[in-house]
Amino acid sequence: MTTRKHRQKLADPLVTIDGPALKAALAARSLTVRAAARQLGVPAQTLGYVLSGRQRRVRLTLFKGLVNLLRGALSPMEFSGLLRGEAIAGVRRPSDMGDIELTADRAFRTAHQDAKEFWLAVLPGYPEQTTARVQFLYQPDGWRRALFNALDPAPPAEIDAAAEAVSRFWRIVFRPLLDGSAKVRPGAAQRLGAVAQRVFTGSIMEPRAWPPGQRPTKIVGPYAALRKPSRGNRSPRKKRR
Repeated sequence: MTTRKHRQKLADPLVTIDGPALKAALAARSLTVRAAARQLGVPAQTLGYVLSGRQRRVRLTLFKGLVNLLRGALSPMEFSGLLRGEAIAGVRRPSDMGDIELTADRAFRTAHQDAKEFWLAVLPGYPEQTTARVQFLYQPDGWRRALFNALDPAPPAEIDAAAEAVSRFWRIVFRPLLDGSAKVRPGAAQRLGAVAQRVFTGSIMEPRAWPPGQRPTKIVGPYAALRKPSRGNRSPRKKRR
C-alpha cells in the first residue's frame, strides 16, 4: 500500500541540475545564494550543495522555482535545459561567470558591452569580471529588493528597458573618455564609490564653493527644512531664574 509520504515524493520527483549553470545564472541576475533561497523559501544550504557539486538533483518544485526566478529573457523550456546542463540549439550553455554574455539576455549583453567599452578603464580586469561587478547597476530587481518587500522578479521587458536606460546614462557620463577628450584619473573607482556612498549615507551639505554670483541667498525646496538655522534666526532661549 502506497503511503502518503511516498505519494508526495512521486508528485515532487528529483530532477537533474547543473551546479556551474546555476552559479552563472545567479551571477547573471546579481543574486546571492541567500537572497535566492529566501525568495524560493528554501534553506541556503540546499543551493550551496548544488553549487559545490555535492548535490546534483533537486525536487521538481524547487527546480521550477529556480527557472522562474533566473530565466531572464529565455523561455522556461530553454532555461530548464540550460539548468540541467543540456546543450540547446542557438543558446550557449553558461559554464561559469565568464559566460554571462552568452545567456542570450539582452540586458546582460548591454552591461557586458559597456564593460568592454568604458568600465574597464575604471575597474581593470577581464571584461567578464568587470561585468559581474557593475551588473547590479543595470538590474531593476536589485534596487527593488533594497527598497521594497518581497516582490516577483521584473519581467524581461522591464529588465531590458532598465539596462538600456542605465547604459545611456553612463555613456553620457563617460563621453569625455569615449571621445578621447579626457583620461580617467588615478583612483577613480574609489572616488566613484565614495560618491555613491555619500548619496545614500552622507549628510546634506552646501557646496564649499559656489560659482561667482550664484550663491543663493537662502535655501529653498525640499531640503530647506533640513538646514540648521543660523544663530541670528534662532529663537531666544529663556533665561533661567
